[in-house]
Amino acid sequence: MKKNIFIIIIAFFTTIVLYAQPGQQAVNNLLTQYQQNVNLSNGQSFSDERDKKFIGLFTSSTAMVSALGIKTAGNKQIFVNRFVNLIKGTFDEESDISLVLTKIKKKKPSKLSASKYLYKITASQSFTGFKKDGSDFTSVETIMLVIEYNVNTNTAFIVSTEVIDNKSGLYIDLHVLAGMTSITGDLASGVSGSLESSSKFGFGFGLGVDYMITENFGVTTGLTMMSYSSSFTLSNFEQDAYRTVDKDGDEYDLLATGTNVVNDVKLKYIEIPIGVVMRFGGFIARLGVKYGISGSSTSTFTDGSITATGYYPKYSTLLYDIPEYGFDTYSLSGSEGVVNPKSAFNMFIQAGYSIPLSQKISLSFTGFYQTSLSSIHEAGSNNIASGNEQYTSVLNLMDSSKISAFGVEVGFGIKLF
Repeated sequence: MKKNIFIIIIAFFTTIVLYAQPGQQAVNNLLTQYQQNVNLSNGQSFSDERDKKFIGLFTSSTAMVSALGIKTAGNKQIFVNRFVNLIKGTFDEESDISLVLTKIKKKKPSKLSASKYLYKITASQSFTGFKKDGSDFTSVETIMLVIEYNVNTNTAFIVSTEVIDNKSGLYIDLHVLAGMTSITGDLASGVSGSLESSSKFGFGFGLGVDYMITENFGVTTGLTMMSYSSSFTLSNFEQDAYRTVDKDGDEYDLLATGTNVVNDVKLKYIEIPIGVVMRFGGFIARLGVKYGISGSSTSTFTDGSITATGYYPKYSTLLYDIPEYGFDTYSLSGSEGVVNPKSAFNMFIQAGYSIPLSQKISLSFTGFYQTSLSSIHEAGSNNIASGNEQYTSVLNLMDSSKISAFGVEVGFGIKLF
């Protein structure tokens, strides 16, 4: 009982507050007349009297109103007197022309002067009629009505009406992104040496999909091809013994040391983001995770040398300086290695601005940052040399290798519905 009384009290005071706003009743009456008087023929015939009655709801005959989807050579807004002529030239005067406002939302009026207030009202507007060519016409739009209220005369008039875009719905964008990318990690236990890495330029491209559940919040996904690159320098290193076989099929432990090794590694990923998207006016932001599927990757050595020896446990013998078996000192410059990254989970954040080019098309500029939440490579056998002058990459010597990137994304967006 107490709960019901509380709800009634809240509703009562809410009503008082709403109607305490200046001109509330006059504005409500104006909206009612707007819906009624747009039927210029009243199911009978057009007349100058009805034209004047409808135009009289506006501040002037040149007030700008939405064309409501009626063919107007591409104009979204026209003078109200032209709108009247457009209705008379398009619709059968013996049919009813209907305009219904629903989901009416009134913002608190702004004060223009001591005697004038300006209301901005949004509503879903359904406009229907029977055209002279025998076809039915229906237009359902979200519109904004700007209304001026005069305190002294207690009158309200429409300043303008305009169709506003419904921000909820499905958006897609084709985008390109570029920035600095990094592959980082520490040398694995058991590997001696010093490691330095430097970021390199990377780029990507793809298709993004945003579904806006409300005007401001939605979910995002898509597909992006992205590359990550770093250059690694090993001033010196000694890798763990790597068990392999020689060209005769005999098993041995490959031992290798290197100096001044420079290794450029590039990893390519197909990334699928899942996250939330926020839009406030032109501002846009996305936050979530990406699942990255590893694609083709490269490992290129641009400098350094490596010395390989082989220990044969069967014979308890260490072999060296036998080039035909790969036991020698070799220059790594120009050598290619094999790299096999794992799939990755990345966290990403993105924020920027979207510039509308038309009602459905936009151009966006956003900054982004992303980093992996899991290791993208197993250290495995802790080796660069794998025998017979075959190589891997510095990633084989690292623990918890991760990727990250930051930069700029440019997108061309289309609102589908």
